[in-house]
Amino acid sequence: MSGMKKKVYHSAVFKKRTKNDDNAELSEVIIISARKNGNLNLSSRGLFTVPDRVWTINDLTEEEIRNLHVELDYIHDNERWWEQEPLKILDLSCNSLKAIDSKVECLTELTTLYLHNNLLENLPVEIGNLKKLEILNLSNNKLEKLPHEFYKLTELRQLSLKNNNIKQLDPAFGDFIMLTYLDLSYNNLTELPIGMGYLVRLISLDLNHNMLKELPLDLTNMRGN
Repeated sequence: MSGMKKKVYHSAVFKKRTKNDDNAELSEVIIISARKNGNLNLSSRGLFTVPDRVWTINDLTEEEIRNLHVELDYIHDNERWWEQEPLKILDLSCNSLKAIDSKVECLTELTTLYLHNNLLENLPVEIGNLKKLEILNLSNNKLEKLPHEFYKLTELRQLSLKNNNIKQLDPAFGDFIMLTYLDLSYNNLTELPIGMGYLVRLISLDLNHNMLKELPLDLTNMRGN
């Protein structure tokens, strides 16, 4: 009809998230809070990458050094740098992370690391340098294998690898002798390494929804304490 105006529909334009957007999620307020209690929570932030400052959060920047107030009676809590807690708990869960930077090894005091519900396809070999790590959640990712260095995390108490694509475990898995909780459910495992029998402290073990045909004979040693 000649008298009617034609409607024009414009599709919505979505701004692509950038590295700067991810870095902006780690504000000064969040850094100050994390330094006070050793706990950094960046869960459910829509991150595609980890903010760069996370890996050096235990270190003072040049600007912070210039602005230091070293008097022990200084009352401004935000700048009582001598009371800073090293980062011990890091929560990066429920984001869209595809990789973890090798600089994760800088967080040497970490005891707890939450990486579940991301898009991780592999882990950096440097993760094996987190010698104090006790709790690690990697569930609901896209991992197919674990680097050999992963098995250096011998202080682990709780480990979740649920819902990944892992097909094989290294015999070094038996080095996780401190484990009390282990979730390997919803993977593609067809067999378990013999070393699993050394995990005598295990109280909870979930192997559901794999393709296991039989279990190692020494698995009966896992009686828990």
